[in-house]
Amino acid sequence: MRIFSQLVCMGVLGLSLLGCSDGSDNGLFVAPDEATVFTVANGCFAISPDTQAGFITASASQEAYDLSADRAEDASRFLLRPSDLGKYLFYDESGGYLVSDGLTLRRQSSLTPDISEVDGKVVVQDRLQSEGEWQLLAASDGKFQLQHIKTNTYIGVDGSMVAEAAAADVSLVKQSECATFPELSLDATGDVTVTEFEDGSVFGFVETHAHLFTNLGFGGGGVFHGAPFHPLGVEHALSDCTLNHGEDGRKDFMGATFNAGVGDFNELLPAIYAGELMEKDHDTQGYPQFTSWPAAPCRPGSLASPSSPPTAGRSRSWASSRRAPSTAPGPTTSTGWAPSPRCCSWPSS
Repeated sequence: MRIFSQLVCMGVLGLSLLGCSDGSDNGLFVAPDEATVFTVANGCFAISPDTQAGFITASASQEAYDLSADRAEDASRFLLRPSDLGKYLFYDESGGYLVSDGLTLRRQSSLTPDISEVDGKVVVQDRLQSEGEWQLLAASDGKFQLQHIKTNTYIGVDGSMVAEAAAADVSLVKQSECATFPELSLDATGDVTVTEFEDGSVFGFVETHAHLFTNLGFGGGGVFHGAPFHPLGVEHALSDCTLNHGEDGRKDFMGATFNAGVGDFNELLPAIYAGELMEKDHDTQGYPQFTSWPAAPCRPGSLASPSSPPTAGRSRSWASSRRAPSTAPGPTTSTGWAPSPRCCSWPSS
């Protein structure tokens, strides 16, 4: 009987270790393994690097993070937003990002864009490693580790950044009411009818000609603005295009040839010589305003204007603009499609 009682007690203890180990009602410890590195995507968690004795929380200045929270419910709540397979942005409940300088845990309200102006020239760094990306690893001893990719350092038990050998065993405790990450909405309704014929073929339609990566073309990018995907989300994929196209879009010479504002390329020569168009071409605001692009006319009478329906050659891309499929690797659903071929986005044939 005594042995049976001991077994029961051991079983209860084991369940408690797998369950609510931080003493809170809403906390649930996530057991780390190779699978949960991916299944935590888009989940809401409190994070502890020291066996849940302290939790990462924003400092009083809101410029850093420390381990001042004793309980999960008092800590920062992070949305684990995938940027790639096993890679995440840690987005807190107040819209701040967990970043690092390689020494400490820092907090930023925004992440560095990959488009900048250097010595008067626009530079597009399509391979820029963001300070906000973290690799979630299932360590060999069955524990999570958090690697800051840019600095190749790891979160230590005291919240500082350390080498891999001193990396802390990180606990993820499930929470609720995380912030909503900025994202495009699908805006599609209705039922999908699936038709399959006896020979196994299916019926439907597909967009087979869309210039998805024109933003990286024409000499390294900058001529067309707007990316089909960005690991940091729609705010970076479809940002304001002033750097590329100038104020009021006056440096968007390619766009000016596509709309009805310029009838002949030769008319652009004086503007190219001057370095900008003589008049406003389009508003430059990107997500979430989209004042002129990608869903509104740049000028009255342009091909994208509601008062002037798209031509047959453009109807395919116009129809596709009513859909917004996301493109992203693995479990991530971050940012997808620029909904129209006009202005700062890429053209479609």
